[in-house]
Amino acid sequence: MSKRDANSLTGTIIGVLSLLLVVALVLIIAMARRPAGAFNVPKGYAVMHVTATDYAIQAPSSLPADKYEVVLVNHGSVPHELVMWSTQSSAAALPREKDGSVDEESAVLDSVMDSGSSLQPGETRVMFADLTAAGHYALVCNLPAHYRLGMHADLTVH
Repeated sequence: MSKRDANSLTGTIIGVLSLLLVVALVLIIAMARRPAGAFNVPKGYAVMHVTATDYAIQAPSSLPADKYEVVLVNHGSVPHELVMWSTQSSAAALPREKDGSVDEESAVLDSVMDSGSSLQPGETRVMFADLTAAGHYALVCNLPAHYRLGMHADLTVH
């Protein structure tokens, strides 16, 4: 390889690396301007934070009627889920199956939101709930024995 070819190759490599550095800086600056939480709430949605622990659900007890982006975090040491129903019944007095779990097919429960699958410890999931109708809602972890152990909360929407 001649000296001229080596210089040309070195110049090309330096040029490519410089371009990559500029792109990386632009991405870092763009990410630094993002809001806390690293995501944007869709227009027309408010945010509701829910935390699952062993064996409790921390959630607001009252909210104004709105559409919500629900941010669920599992701070427990075992998997948890979140199911929400519109119901007249207290979260502690929902209809049950023989095994003690909530009867999700009961006529007195109107499904509003379901995490779909369980969240592993430390996992965060974002879901959406239409809470534009005022009333009472029950939030529950319905994994085996979790409801019986107290994983339920009441929410009033006004």
